[in-house]
Amino acid sequence: VAAEAAGDPRMLFLQRFLTDDEIRTVYSAADFATFFYQSNILSTSGAARYALTYGLPTITTDVPMLEDLRGSSLVLKASASVGELADAIRMIVECPCMMASLSAIAEHEARRTSWAETGKAHARIYQEVLS
Repeated sequence: VAAEAAGDPRMLFLQRFLTDDEIRTVYSAADFATFFYQSNILSTSGAARYALTYGLPTITTDVPMLEDLRGSSLVLKASASVGELADAIRMIVECPCMMASLSAIAEHEARRTSWAETGKAHARIYQEVLS
């Protein structure tokens, strides 16, 4: 994948942690985001969640660390091949309606799980407990 990305000036293949400033720059310019994690990774991905806040159509693998993104991204099986990832990317790039649909879902999910909405939910719970 990195070799293919290197040959295309429109593609940016990053395989490292990004600073907050880099994330803002990259996501503001991106058409979509992919998170091709393997199932043996025991971590979380704030970067994947953050991609949704930019309304980016997002492709993820079905791994435990990304299970909260099911329904808000195009999910590939955890054992997906690089070819299957390429097919998924091709599908969103070549189908404007798919890209628009995934973008709308991402924006909805970002609003639904925003800090403001999370705070309101916590306040409701605290009020219920204290009542």
